[in-house]
Amino acid sequence: MISQKKVLFLPHALRQMLRPDRMIARRKVLQVISEGEVIEDYPDDARSHSCLILGKGDVALSTCN
Repeated sequence: MISQKKVLFLPHALRQMLRPDRMIARRKVLQVISEGEVIEDYPDDARSHSCLILGKGDVALSTCN
């Protein structure tokens, strides 16, 4: 449940979210994290456990820990 966890937006993610051709709001990212479906899982990613989340609507992302 997203309300019980903290979400850290790294500088790279913020730059990508704020690109003029994307303009993805933080609330949309949080919505995808809480309501989306994990479609790929990368537990051994060098930076930390990561995954690809499919969201409903116009946003698909992300990283999970």
